[in-house]
Amino acid sequence: MRIISTFTFAAAMLLGATAVAQEQTVASFYTYNQPNVMYGVSPNGQYAVGCDEGVLTGMAVYWSHETGKFTDVFGVNADGVMTEGKGATLYGVANDGTAVGNFVNEAIMEEGKAAPVVPGVYKDGKWTALELLIDPLPGDANGWARKISADGRIIIGTVTMEEKTEEFQGSTRVAAGRKVPVMWIDGKIRRIDEWEYQGQGAYIRDMSDDGSVLVGWTEWYDGSRAPSVFKDGKVIRLCGTTPARDDVDKWDGWVYEGQLFTVSGDGTRCGGYFDRTAQGGIKGLVWDIPAEITDTLVEESEVTSTGSYSPTAMDAEGRVYTVGAMGNGTNVWVDGENMPFVDYYNVVSNDDTYVSPAGIYDVDAEMKTFATTSIESAGGMGSYNAPLVIVFEDTKVGNGVTSVETDGLSLSYAGNRFTVTGEHRGIEVYTTNGTQVMQAGPATNDLDLSTLGGGIYLVKVSVDGGFKVMKVLVD
Repeated sequence: MRIISTFTFAAAMLLGATAVAQEQTVASFYTYNQPNVMYGVSPNGQYAVGCDEGVLTGMAVYWSHETGKFTDVFGVNADGVMTEGKGATLYGVANDGTAVGNFVNEAIMEEGKAAPVVPGVYKDGKWTALELLIDPLPGDANGWARKISADGRIIIGTVTMEEKTEEFQGSTRVAAGRKVPVMWIDGKIRRIDEWEYQGQGAYIRDMSDDGSVLVGWTEWYDGSRAPSVFKDGKVIRLCGTTPARDDVDKWDGWVYEGQLFTVSGDGTRCGGYFDRTAQGGIKGLVWDIPAEITDTLVEESEVTSTGSYSPTAMDAEGRVYTVGAMGNGTNVWVDGENMPFVDYYNVVSNDDTYVSPAGIYDVDAEMKTFATTSIESAGGMGSYNAPLVIVFEDTKVGNGVTSVETDGLSLSYAGNRFTVTGEHRGIEVYTTNGTQVMQAGPATNDLDLSTLGGGIYLVKVSVDGGFKVMKVLVD
């Protein structure tokens, strides 16, 4: 089920009650009742994609701003037809809606063997497999396509570079070996470097707008994972500058781990986390990437700490979005401090109308569409991440001529009169502290608010599957 809620956000830079009341930005919240995290949003804000990597591994979703709807995305069967139950992931999406991830591809399954999982491109309900460095290995993950440029020409990700043999239930089988970072340009694959990776290799999470800077992690031979930047054919390791086994005193005998989630569009700043003990005691970090790389090992003292909140996204104005270790507590990191997302954008809501984001994972170029997630209850089974897209609309709300149009419903406000165009289930008016002061049934499409005392009010319009809220100024 899809739920849409519309709220108003006070711009952080506005000062004084009058200014805030006169100029507000409408935001819509789109969510979907299944386990998933929205990892990517197109630079133009028209599409968002995500997947589940825990509860229902391999289930992906695709969201369109035009329809406001989520679409389930699966892998393909032996006939190449997308089929429910066939695993798939989606991580990034271009301006034309072309998305990337990986999928179970039974169309190239060998007889008697499990289908391979391959990196691919998803568009208009169809998957296209991307080129690999070696033949796909059955029953294994052969790679991931992680991000795609705005124009769709550049795709970055990780693929298998070699086979390995391993013992499994008394028999020997061939499996995927080390992974290496790659780039597809107009569909043609190439390695981004000639680095001799250790352990399981490397994994890519994000790229700059032009694909010149990539971020993710690299693994040492002992399993320690270092947050890493890939630039100019070099691998720069942050914090994890030596394998743990090579310096037991430095690492207290523990194998460490960490990764970079995000890099700025211009490739000058990155963010992620580092955990010295690999026991959940993560520390967020931000690093300013130099124009010329002279040192490929960067110690902990050389990065900026964001405390116990890890950066997961950055926007075009330098804001860093951070999240707590358990996937909650979304913040905006500015001027060296973490400020709750709700407080930074001055969210105005009434009762339970606000859907709290549990982690911002991508932001569009205009900083209006956020790919994120919310924490939902699963009853006796605990909680799970549900997909959530937040859209800051262009409409400004006050007591001038105002109109908000989404999903066939128009909310208008001018001269203290509130008008609804389209089918609805009822209208309620609240004060900002949640007290209901007026209501009307589905047959009413126009309310005169001049009888209320002057001030700010929230008008809630109920619709099938959710509701919309507009903040208005009565004078």
